Amino acid sequence: MNQKKWSILKTSNQVFELEMMKGFLLENGIDAVVMNKQDSSYQLGEVELLVKKEDIQRAEELLNKSNERNT
Repeated sequence: MNQKKWSILKTSNQVFELEMMKGFLLENGIDAVVMNKQDSSYQLGEVELLVKKEDIQRAEELLNKSNERNT
């Protein structure tokens, strides 16, 4: 994966949360990747949701709209 093309959209210690966001973004036509940087033994560390730099604004808007509907 070319790191220059991707930007961090969200970080969390909850893998399932970011996997759900990734699925939502993929359903809406935005390429997304979850990068798990947690220690596999202790589940400590961060997980990152990455999107292409050119999609970051649209991805943020989609997630914000989704959060507003669920609140």
